[in-house]
Amino acid sequence: MTSGSIYKEIIQSKDGFSIPLLINGKSIDSRYNALRSAQTLVDQVKENTGFVILLGLASGIFLQEILKVRKIKILVVEIKQEDFDFLKQIEIIKNIKNENIKFTNLNSLKEDLINFYLPAMDGNLQIIEQKPWCEINNNYLQEINSNIQDALKIISQDYSTQAHFGKIWTNNILRNLKLLEYSNKNSLDYDQNKIAAIIAAGPSFDKSCQLIEKNRKDYVVIATDTAFQALINRKIRVDFVISIDGQFISHSHFFNKYRGINFFFDLAGDFSSCQKIAKSENNLHFFVSGHPLSNLINSINSNNLPKIYTGSGTVTIAALDLAIKLGFKNIQVFGADFSYIKGKSYTKGTYLDSLYSINSNKIFTLEEEFEKLQFRSPLDKISDEKFTSQILESYRESFLAYIENQKITYEYKNDIYYLDNKNAKKEIEIKDNSSQKEIINKLKECSKEELLNPLLPYIAYLRYKDKDCKSFDQYWNLAQSHIVSYN
Repeated sequence: MTSGSIYKEIIQSKDGFSIPLLINGKSIDSRYNALRSAQTLVDQVKENTGFVILLGLASGIFLQEILKVRKIKILVVEIKQEDFDFLKQIEIIKNIKNENIKFTNLNSLKEDLINFYLPAMDGNLQIIEQKPWCEINNNYLQEINSNIQDALKIISQDYSTQAHFGKIWTNNILRNLKLLEYSNKNSLDYDQNKIAAIIAAGPSFDKSCQLIEKNRKDYVVIATDTAFQALINRKIRVDFVISIDGQFISHSHFFNKYRGINFFFDLAGDFSSCQKIAKSENNLHFFVSGHPLSNLINSINSNNLPKIYTGSGTVTIAALDLAIKLGFKNIQVFGADFSYIKGKSYTKGTYLDSLYSINSNKIFTLEEEFEKLQFRSPLDKISDEKFTSQILESYRESFLAYIENQKITYEYKNDIYYLDNKNAKKEIEIKDNSSQKEIINKLKECSKEELLNPLLPYIAYLRYKDKDCKSFDQYWNLAQSHIVSYN
């Protein structure tokens, strides 16, 4: 017996299979007909299951038998590595070499499940319990279940986002390829020696905007998309605007007329907004962030589009990353509150003011619409005037973690972040882009392995919308045909 293992010896079943005995003298497999017991377990796997969490490896006969009849991914759980080390002496287990099988222990269960289970590709998940294994590991079952549930919560959030935005992102990326010829036509004209003012749309900007208004000549103003209209309404000149939002509603940020502004859009950003800017007297620039299709296209495009970090998907971090990559040493961040202040969700003058005011009346007031924003999730009190939520707090933590990772010193006072980027270096250059036709033709030549991750968000959308539970190959063919149809 391996020290610390729940297994003590290997015996032969009546039908000639090597099976392990537990330290309590019981066996997980049948001692009389181990093959039949494994096949009974295989029968428990539902037809629409594409991913199994197997609690207890035992003899490995279950893995051998299910791989004969199903193309399925399996995460095999043992409590300790010592258990796997003991079981490796069984010939069936020794010979299992399959990329769809992964072995994990209690310490790495959560992380391995998050990384290994891809709902868009794998479909439904099912947990298969080996009862004798669960009995001897009873003290660990609550922790196992907790790790699985925590992992599935994270996976579910990511999958829900992909299912909701998968089609939007993919269509935006492909449609925005038409606009590459309009982008990067003008050089970036700005003074790196000035202070980069990042303007987020938090309510504190109602007060801190006075610093910008009094000292505008000292700043290069970089606005997040939500804050853009608030600056326009205050008649504060804007130099840069950045947007990562793929939703059509984001075009509302850009209603007014303006000229000479450098707009940076995520390639997966809203096409209607990008098209409006492309046809205006402004400068359109695209960048790529985390979408795998954007990154594949950028590699085809000789990586000519800059990469901007967006953290947990917050435009404030994207704006800060843009300022750093533009080479600014002194950076000040306004309106990055990650909280509600005095009942306010945003600074005055954002596009939301206009949208909510249109439908405002005596019964459904403007204030009521903003209250709905605040009470979408439970609030935590910071002070008498400030409240936050779990998601806003996660944004704040992501923002501060980014600053720390960049090794930038900062001070926070009067609702403004003052950053000293000592190692400032310009990383963004204007480069020529490939045409839409060239990029689409090269996408058509990509292998399935190259296109797999880039198409997963769109496949997540297809799987979520489809109630017939097609096979992954059918979803794959639909997604691939959608890509190559763009010309």
